[in-house]
Amino acid sequence: MGEARRRKLAQVTQVSLGRDRMRGPWPLSNPIEEQRLASQFSKLGVDISVPGFQDSPAFLAEEARRPEVMDDYARFVEARGYTEEELALAQRKVEVAAEVVAAAVHADGRLGLCTVASGVLSRILDAMGVWNYCAKASMAITFPPSVSLEKRTFYTLDSGDTVAAHAVVVAPPFLIVDATASAQPFDDVAMSAALPKLVLEKEFTPYQWADDDLAAPHVLHALSRQGVSLRSYLRSELPELFENLKALPGRRVAIPGGSLDYVVTGVAGLVETLPEIPEAQYLAGMSPQQLYEERVLPRLNAAGP
Repeated sequence: MGEARRRKLAQVTQVSLGRDRMRGPWPLSNPIEEQRLASQFSKLGVDISVPGFQDSPAFLAEEARRPEVMDDYARFVEARGYTEEELALAQRKVEVAAEVVAAAVHADGRLGLCTVASGVLSRILDAMGVWNYCAKASMAITFPPSVSLEKRTFYTLDSGDTVAAHAVVVAPPFLIVDATASAQPFDDVAMSAALPKLVLEKEFTPYQWADDDLAAPHVLHALSRQGVSLRSYLRSELPELFENLKALPGRRVAIPGGSLDYVVTGVAGLVETLPEIPEAQYLAGMSPQQLYEERVLPRLNAAGP
């Protein structure tokens, strides 16, 4: 898909999204969708008044029966209405927690820790009472021309499964919180250096995904030989992912000379709550609970109310 056509589709998408969304401090607020999901959760006996209700007994019982209910939690976080005061309080907490996790990722030194780091950050935010979810996403990177003329894409459909190509956190007022974009196994250190060590994006720039954002060339080639389009394949074989693509809009983050394009495909994250996260998920030798108690809380407390 050419960039001009992609921009036109993004404009159409933005107009379409705006029909159901209300004007307010959070650009993805959608009162119709919020009410639909609130009614659905209410029928299940789930209390939606506080963040982190995905750990409530009623929600967990439904998740055991219907795992895709976690996608509904993500949709609720995005569709919910937020006050300016709520978002201001959340912003301070998200910034501090994200900076701590990003620093731990880079101190750790291992590459490709996106699922661990984003899962840990999400659980820290849960502990602080911040609305958020950990998202699986494809990520397409356009580098500054001086670094690379070729895009680098982390595909959702590549090796025969649909595990997280990349993982980020969505935590209003931030549409994307990415602590590992630069900590990936790139071909050239200049690629890593061109990317921010921490992405905190509040500006919503819609991104209309194309087939090559989601599927690797060999996957698209195999589908083409069978006479099947990617959208048809997703609709028939991966309907939950296809519905998420419609419900959770793609979003672009501008960087100097390039961009990071995220296509949210579902929910990642850790099953364990913060104190229960095992050693395999530690960062730089510290447990997530230690990061929270020894790094996050002291910084928040030092900043004052």
